[in-house]
Amino acid sequence: KRRLTYPKKLRMYRGFLTKDGVIYFKTDDDELFEDSVGYFEEAEYNIRYITRDLHNSDITGNIVTEHEKMFSDEGVPIKYLEATVY
Repeated sequence: KRRLTYPKKLRMYRGFLTKDGVIYFKTDDDELFEDSVGYFEEAEYNIRYITRDLHNSDITGNIVTEHEKMFSDEGVPIKYLEATVY
C-alpha cells in the first residue's frame, strides 16, 4: 500500500497531472512491475507503451540511473511503461 504505483496513489496523481500528462515508470523488480501494471489498469490509466526489457527496446532518450545501471550490468532487465489518464 506504500508503493508509488498503488491505485490510491495513482488516483491522487490525477490531481496534478495535466490532460496530456504521462507517468514514466521503470524498475528492475519483476513482481513490482507486474503488480504495477495491474494497479495502473485498476486506477483507470491507459498504458500506452510497455516493455519488459527497456535496454533492448525502441525507446530513445532514456536517462540511466545509477541503480538502473547496476542491475542492468548484472543482466537484470529493466521493465518500463508509460501511462496516461483515460
